[in-house]
Amino acid sequence: MSSSRFLVGIAVAISLLFVDISLAQQAPAPPPVQPQQPQNTNPTNPPPPPPPSPVRAVPLPGDPVPPAQLPNVLKAAAGPNQEAIDAAVKSVCDMMADDTHPATQSACRDWLVLGLTDSNGNPDSAQFLQMYSQSVNDNLLKLVKAPDASIRLKILAGIVAARVGDASLNAETMDLSSQLMKDSSPAVVLVGVKAAAPVLPAAMVSPVFAARAQPFAQEIAKAAIRNSHGPLQGSIVHFAYGALTPLYTYGPRIPGLAPLVSQMLLPVVLDLEGQRLQMYRKGPVGGASEDAAGFVELFDVNVWDAVNAKTQIAILQAFSDLVGLTSHWAQSNDPAAQAGHDDLINSLKLLGNIMAIFANPANGPAPDPGLFTAGQLMEGLGTASPNAQISTSETAMWGSLSAFAKSKGGTGINPAPLVDDVGP
Repeated sequence: MSSSRFLVGIAVAISLLFVDISLAQQAPAPPPVQPQQPQNTNPTNPPPPPPPSPVRAVPLPGDPVPPAQLPNVLKAAAGPNQEAIDAAVKSVCDMMADDTHPATQSACRDWLVLGLTDSNGNPDSAQFLQMYSQSVNDNLLKLVKAPDASIRLKILAGIVAARVGDASLNAETMDLSSQLMKDSSPAVVLVGVKAAAPVLPAAMVSPVFAARAQPFAQEIAKAAIRNSHGPLQGSIVHFAYGALTPLYTYGPRIPGLAPLVSQMLLPVVLDLEGQRLQMYRKGPVGGASEDAAGFVELFDVNVWDAVNAKTQIAILQAFSDLVGLTSHWAQSNDPAAQAGHDDLINSLKLLGNIMAIFANPANGPAPDPGLFTAGQLMEGLGTASPNAQISTSETAMWGSLSAFAKSKGGTGINPAPLVDDVGP
């Protein structure tokens, strides 16, 4: 890809992503940890999905106009007419592929999103959503795979896929999301990762898609690794971890998700953390806070209590390694480390927060006074903290983690790996 085409892609991404700002809610990274507020991952009355955004794009005079919305009676039917759905969706998708009419493209995007509810804003029937999701996936997948598919079209397809996937929770847009995550444009990868977020948990509980869930999760992790440098690296890593840790986001809406997270996703998250840690050994990595946030769900009681002692020690070791390497670069005079100093400190603060909640003697999943104190010490760091304070908090954390690991029957925690080229 030429540099001019690359820069155009980034510019298009920024303009399109801000057109639909509510999309950011469809694949959020794990929320900030809040002490003494246990998560309810299986409520009696799960909240409904957020309603689609209203139509905002209006074709200009002379532009093609999308057809009228599908009728309410079709959307509410127990046995919808697949041919009618396919015909309407195909016509709108084909219209959206025409880059010469950008206002029409945006109107087509909105048409596809508004198809998820009836004219009164009520959710469509599950049967309709199943057929509709399949049709949207099949038609947009064909278009984005075309050699001449534009970055704009791919981003629009990703926005639609994220909204369809979140409203339907049936995993039918898996192939479209997968295709977008493999694209050479970071902007397209970003919307692909966002689109993957609702697909993954839906696939995990689906008899049809369950076998593909873990490989799909690995695709999300690979997208993050491939895009760990360059434009949008922080955003892609952010949403990748968010997609791979869906317990807080989709647990309330998908019964039975919690037990599957530890089985299917924990190994993938640990592998992603491990690959990112290898990058830390070569230099400071953008998105440090995102790596810290990736541990939030691993220390949730629903995940922690579901794994054996060996896996728990592996989590502790990865956590300790991230603390050690992040601490090293936070104290370094390396120019890149200095540029990312505040993010590195914020990562350490979040790691301390995670551990303080996890080990809280009053109500933590694994009460431990020493670990709790070490977490509070690290959480108390600030961007102006001297190196001596950073080093002290790291030493306290490592010692407490090692003692805690021994209490689990292990031999303790190894010191963090050395960087390949220690900075000045």
